[in-house]
Amino acid sequence: MALNILYWNCASGLLKKPDFIKGFLDPSKVDIFLVAEAKFGKDCDPGVLSINGYDAIFSKTIDSKGRA
Repeated sequence: MALNILYWNCASGLLKKPDFIKGFLDPSKVDIFLVAEAKFGKDCDPGVLSINGYDAIFSKTIDSKGRA
């Protein structure tokens, strides 16, 4: 069985579109959703991106560089 992987190099777009992303992703169609270079401000809570059916794993650079 093949994995369906979606990759997005989003820069600052991730936090501007959480509802779109949540509506777009379907765990029965997309197995892995990778996001690169997402910018997070110091006051941003990555929990706003919680999506049913997915586990969020952030790189360590979210604290040191504000990107994950």
